[in-house]
Amino acid sequence: MSTATLINRLLMLAFFVGCVVGGFERRAHSSSDLRDSTGSLAIEHITVIDGTGKQPQPDMTVAVENGLIAYVGPTTKQPPLKPISVVDGRNRFLLPGLIDTHAHVTYLDWVGSQNASTAVYNDEISQASLRLLFAFGITTVRNPGGPTGDAVALRERVAAGQIAGPTVLTAGNILNRGSRFDGLTRPVANEDDIRREVTAQAAARVDFLKVYSNMPPDLVAAVISEAHKRNLRVIGHLQATSWTAAARLGIDGICHGASWAVEELPPDRREAYLRAIEQHGAMHARLQWLDDVQPDGLEIATMIQELAHRRIPVDPTLMAYATKFEGSDSRFTESPDLTLAPAAMRSSFFSLNLVRDWKPQDFEHGRHSWRKMQALVQAYSRGGVLLTAGSDEPNPWIVPGPSLHTELELLVDAGLSPLEVLTIATRNGAESLGILKEVGTVSLGKRADLIIVDRDPTKDITNTRAISLVITRGRVLHPAELLASLEPVSH
Repeated sequence: MSTATLINRLLMLAFFVGCVVGGFERRAHSSSDLRDSTGSLAIEHITVIDGTGKQPQPDMTVAVENGLIAYVGPTTKQPPLKPISVVDGRNRFLLPGLIDTHAHVTYLDWVGSQNASTAVYNDEISQASLRLLFAFGITTVRNPGGPTGDAVALRERVAAGQIAGPTVLTAGNILNRGSRFDGLTRPVANEDDIRREVTAQAAARVDFLKVYSNMPPDLVAAVISEAHKRNLRVIGHLQATSWTAAARLGIDGICHGASWAVEELPPDRREAYLRAIEQHGAMHARLQWLDDVQPDGLEIATMIQELAHRRIPVDPTLMAYATKFEGSDSRFTESPDLTLAPAAMRSSFFSLNLVRDWKPQDFEHGRHSWRKMQALVQAYSRGGVLLTAGSDEPNPWIVPGPSLHTELELLVDAGLSPLEVLTIATRNGAESLGILKEVGTVSLGKRADLIIVDRDPTKDITNTRAISLVITRGRVLHPAELLASLEPVSH
């Protein structure tokens, strides 16, 4: 590790230690006792931001017993239990644990040539990623695709307590129209292929299936039909199928913030977009798509209506787009967050960078086009689309954990209020995953997945980073200790 990297890491650790050490005037047990306790815990005099969109509620007590929230109410009233441990929450804020609905926690090394690379699962970096997510207050993740066996095994190891990490819901291999299995995407050409793959993934006990960008409507429809027969949801990173068509076919979730589908452009701009794809490639052509899309036009309005009516969630992953369209910005390329990523992950940020051949004028175009991406997110919000928060880690410059907080900042930059964004990152995430009865809000009987921050995130969304404690299933974790356990992974 370089001297600069070491200094940056130590500074970040010092920040977290300061948050913890400065924090709690009264404890019945030491921090290690708290961390291992399966008994009761009371957090007193805390301001609660409950995830429902309500304004912060000051001077509250939240009590936890056997991993569940047993009491939420004014501190002036005593909870119906005698807590083993007490945390003084004065001048602090309690939120539901954050939910990253687009976190590729099965980390993959890509080996081979650029045109024929194969994904190989890396367990060591996957475990490091999970600890980073925990340290930054993320208590639940949706893994939107990984090698089926490895993804399910990782989920089960976390659930069994064999490795530390947020609760994981996972897809297996991603279904795509293509000719080659690359270790991540499974090529399918017809309904027989789809039936075999859905049957295999259902037998492996995935939580849902994912369809990818080359899947046309007939194949998307076949996946949805086969999956729904087995009570499995389907999410999509789409392009060959428009979001409007996918909604009408019954898809259960949409990944990313723009469809890039020709059908969702005004009719007189479609040919220009198709020419841009042919001449410049799909990634660069997205600049043309953003130039021509009309966030308040008929095509997008129809799409939004279909999504909102069916309560189909969308995770915009603005971080994944900002790091491309504004990919020369030092905010991303020189972020202090990069020092937390394992070395092999940092190296991949350069080798897998899809805009490394862009010229300065392309990035200038991207910064101009970014306003359209923000306008789309505003239109989704106004139209009642169920928005969630996803980082799309570990794409280039996207570090597991801190990048979800950058995603929240980008959502606020797009015009959403901090309180709305906090709801997106908690309650909405839980609803989108079908687990709102279990997590997502600070509510009686729900799992005690909570975070305590030192400053008010409804005033400044960057305050979500000021985490003092992470509580998962009633177990208290210190971010500083989680980060201290993360030595750089070099291979």
